[in-house]
Amino acid sequence: MLEVFVPQTPEPTMSRPLPGVFDQALASAVRAPSPHNTQPWRFAVGPEAIEVWLDRERVLAVADPHGREARLACGAAAFTCRSACGPTAWPRSCGCCPIRPSPTSSR
Repeated sequence: MLEVFVPQTPEPTMSRPLPGVFDQALASAVRAPSPHNTQPWRFAVGPEAIEVWLDRERVLAVADPHGREARLACGAAAFTCRSACGPTAWPRSCGCCPIRPSPTSSR
C-alpha cells in the first residue's frame, strides 16, 4: 500500500494589508522613463486623485534647458500611473492642467 504524505500548511497570514490601487499605481509610475533617470516629477495624492507635477529642481539645465524632456517624462509617469490602475479603477479620467499653481508655490 502506498501512503501519501500531505504536509499541513498553515493558513496564510498578512503582516500588512494589501496595497491599494493608488499605492500600486504610484509604485509603477516612479519607474517611468526619464532623461538620465532624473525622475523630474512629484506626486500629489488626494482621496480620489493622483496629480503629477513637474519638479523644476530636477530638470537638467544643460541637457534640457527648456524642460521639454522633463515634461515628456511627466507625461510618461502619468500614463504609467493611469495604465497601472487598470480599466475599472481610479482614475476614471486624465487631464492636463498647466496653468494651476503647483502645490509648493507660495500662493
